[in-house]
Amino acid sequence: MESELIKLKNQKARLMRQSILNQQAYEALLDEKNNLIDKIVDMENQIPEDFETEPDILVEEEDQLEKPKTIENDMLKNSLLYHGTVILTRVTALQRYFQGFFGSHSSPSHPINFVSVQNWEYVIVLPNPDFPTFLGRSITLFQAEKLFKKCFNPEYSQNMETLRNNQLVELSAYKKCLDLIPDVGKDKQFKYGGRIKKTQFNAFMDLGGPPKDVLTLIRNVLLVKLGIHLGLYTRQVISENGKYIYLLIYAHENELLKEAEAIEFNLQLEIGVTDLASLEPCDKSYRPYRVLTCPSDIKMLLKGLDEDYSEIMNSFRFNESEGQEYEPNGVTSQDWESYKMYLFQLRQGLDELKEVQLPFNQRMMYYQKLIRNCMDNVNASRFDKFKLKNLWDRLKLPKPIGAYCDYKQKIDPVTDEDKYSNLWRRHKIDQNERRSIFRNTDRLKLLQSLISRQVKLQYLQRKGAIIAHFPLTNKWELNGKENLANMTDDLNMNTIFSQVSIGYLNERKKHAQGLANIWKGDFFGRRIPLGKIRGYFGEKIGLYFAFLGFYSNALKIPGIIGLVVFIFQRSYPDDSNFVTVLNAFYCIFIATWATCLLEYWRRKENCLAIKWGQMDYEEDEVPRSQFRGETRRSPIDDDLEEVFFPAGKRRLYLMLTYFTSLLFILLVLGIVAGIIVLRWTLTDYLLYSGYDFAGPVCSVLNAFQVQIFNFIYGKLAIKLNDRENHRTQSSYENSLIIKTYTFQFINSFNSLFYIAFLKTSMEGCIVDDSNGKKVRKVGANCMGELYTQLISLFIVAFLKNAVELGWPYVQYRMKKNEFYLGEEERKKLLSLVSADEFGALRDEIDIQIQKPAYITREVDGTLGDYMELAVLFGYITLFAVAFPLSCSLSLLMCLCELQVDKYKLLYLVRRPQPMGARGIGTWWAIFNINCVIAIFTNVALLCFTMPTFDDWQVASDNIYATFAVFSICLIVFRSFLQKAIPDIPEKYLYVFKRHQNIEDRHLRGWEYSKGKVAGQMESGIDPKIYCTVKPENIIVS
Repeated sequence: MESELIKLKNQKARLMRQSILNQQAYEALLDEKNNLIDKIVDMENQIPEDFETEPDILVEEEDQLEKPKTIENDMLKNSLLYHGTVILTRVTALQRYFQGFFGSHSSPSHPINFVSVQNWEYVIVLPNPDFPTFLGRSITLFQAEKLFKKCFNPEYSQNMETLRNNQLVELSAYKKCLDLIPDVGKDKQFKYGGRIKKTQFNAFMDLGGPPKDVLTLIRNVLLVKLGIHLGLYTRQVISENGKYIYLLIYAHENELLKEAEAIEFNLQLEIGVTDLASLEPCDKSYRPYRVLTCPSDIKMLLKGLDEDYSEIMNSFRFNESEGQEYEPNGVTSQDWESYKMYLFQLRQGLDELKEVQLPFNQRMMYYQKLIRNCMDNVNASRFDKFKLKNLWDRLKLPKPIGAYCDYKQKIDPVTDEDKYSNLWRRHKIDQNERRSIFRNTDRLKLLQSLISRQVKLQYLQRKGAIIAHFPLTNKWELNGKENLANMTDDLNMNTIFSQVSIGYLNERKKHAQGLANIWKGDFFGRRIPLGKIRGYFGEKIGLYFAFLGFYSNALKIPGIIGLVVFIFQRSYPDDSNFVTVLNAFYCIFIATWATCLLEYWRRKENCLAIKWGQMDYEEDEVPRSQFRGETRRSPIDDDLEEVFFPAGKRRLYLMLTYFTSLLFILLVLGIVAGIIVLRWTLTDYLLYSGYDFAGPVCSVLNAFQVQIFNFIYGKLAIKLNDRENHRTQSSYENSLIIKTYTFQFINSFNSLFYIAFLKTSMEGCIVDDSNGKKVRKVGANCMGELYTQLISLFIVAFLKNAVELGWPYVQYRMKKNEFYLGEEERKKLLSLVSADEFGALRDEIDIQIQKPAYITREVDGTLGDYMELAVLFGYITLFAVAFPLSCSLSLLMCLCELQVDKYKLLYLVRRPQPMGARGIGTWWAIFNINCVIAIFTNVALLCFTMPTFDDWQVASDNIYATFAVFSICLIVFRSFLQKAIPDIPEKYLYVFKRHQNIEDRHLRGWEYSKGKVAGQMESGIDPKIYCTVKPENIIVS
């Protein structure tokens, strides 16, 4: 028993020694790993500190127990050494990239030279850290590291461990490069690294070498992120004055395809592939002529086409029953004759097209054009009644509308080809007729999305590491270019369509015209090229001009009627029965018109959303770079450094905003009260020849006060909104819109409310006495003064439009001096790349950087434009009865606004970043609220200000009841109108549902495998019927 106890104690001692040796071996390996990784202490957290290994079999021989290296230790050492070596290699390689030594990455599989000068799409403007006017300053090590963490995301990976390793490697490489930058006291040098030197004649030369300032290091990191991690093509060009470095960006289509699939980007389907059946002629029941009971000669033609050209005929077949014929609906003998000619021309075109071998997608596209051209040729010599019509013609739509759906791929495992590649419509993207499934605005949207995966440009801009970023001007889309030599897609398609396509070349010439050429010379807004505007600026700006044009056209009828009412008001006494009835009619008319305007705009808005594929658009919740707060662990994605701002603090800032705005409103009201007192004082001194000059003088003063304080509060509102610290851009913009419009509403209309409803009882109005002299009388009608006030406001608003057009030009002229060089200096100017190749592009960017931004992720220029229209809408509706001429003046102002905004966008601001939009958003609600308020103000004018009911004793004695009844009747009538006008027209509802059906059929349809079709798979059908009663218990009679 004692010997057994000793044996167990010895065994325990051996195990303890083995454990100690294993622990020592582990610690040695851990030290070795830490030395290899070079100060990356975070790797220690990946291995347990109390690591111990226990052998599976206890060996009693002493000599064997003295060996500390077990199999587990060998595996651990190899794993740690491999892991550490890999990380060290990655850190070293990335450090060289951050230092500017890119090696083979400067010549990718697609050489950078294949990107022609006109194909560069985007530019990031960075400051030249060695420019003499930049004040040198340092940056702390903590700030430099924080700048990197905030501005750059790690290289993306779906594996979380790989993602963390990427972040660790990139931060380590950045810190190593940061250590090599010269110190400025205890900090690091932020600028003046000396890489770019200024030579004689104001030329600049890149000396190369590793970065010696933080700005250059950030620029190198940006190049790595864009070029290596995202696969984008980049090129650097220095500005003419040397103040900026332009980082040009171009994306290969393969990268855009990946991004489009990742974010489910909305693209248009090719109608010739997915919906060819909608293009063929049909009867009034929308059935194609080929399935109707038709003459025998037409049947023979259809049979021949079916035998010889099965591809196009099978594309026509939608879901109709084979062999079933339908009775024609509204088809005459002339229609059958036209259809026969159509089939002849279709056969002729297919015969000619057969001789040319085209890819499937291009072949289907030409089928579409061939069908359309054949129908146009047949219909050219016929009256509208006897013309062939397809589904779109029957729905009274100007042209076919292709379906939109989220981009996706389906790779065939055998051929490795995308089965869906032929479904997407291909757009012309340059003057050489190159085609892509992405329009140029689509490319820019995807490029911004791609960049945002790795780089937060807004935060870099806020910290001064970049100056600006914006899309480059596309000269072909903007100005167009006539180039008939390259208009045939490498084939002489003019020959193919020579006999079947009338006006084919005229159509191609039309496409060669740019937006600026098509849009010029149209003052009345009758031909706003919304498709071109949307194609160049994006849906958001396209919707703004669509609304402005719709608004202008809608003002034409009330403008004419208002002019007539205004003339009668000035021609007859205010208390005449005719004017009373006319005012009541005009009040009802304006309430009806304003409601119809908004409801029919909603219809148009939905129609545009269907045509542009924006029905499912949801605005991205873009985080603002200015959002600040405390860091915490995210309860959503476990981010340990999520920025959090408590709701309680935001409420405090909201209270500050309300209090400040209230003080500002009181200040405005005090100034208006001062103008009123001034008018009282001046009336006695400026009453000449029976005319009160004090009214116009004070009205003009008030009009200028309105514009000045709108401008001042606009700046203050931005500051207050910034204090509220909104997390997303949409929340920020909505808050800014509400507070700005609320102030402008009070500021713009307070004097009008005073004159209309309070002045007559407080100070009286100017009237003629019995001797014909002008005197002030309490209780008199103040409509004349209200008219003068409105006239003054409109005149000052016209002047504001001139300022709006002139101020960007003044800014441009002021900044242009920065780029002025003498002729001799210009000739000697050097740049980072060949001036012969990139000189024109650099000069274009030099011009663009001098212009202000209009739309970016953080600046929305449409807010101010919509605000002007909302205030103008208030002038029209709130006091329509008092000043019917306001509609005519508003029409003129809208036409001027259209020209000003057009010129500003084309020539005075940088090209905006294209953004999608479903509608005008919050502005529709603001216009709608204005409509409701307008009902009460106009009825109040009729009841309390005008002598409308003086001759109606019952209504006059119960004026408040009259006001309530009249208002309620108009509100009910308005609600009825809103219900009676559908949000989407029936024909566009058909189109929308047809698009959904096409998407289901081509991209979401169920596909049976060959095994299922052939019946080779195991069946899951049970033919037995289970009963609740046993068969033997059933008595059959």
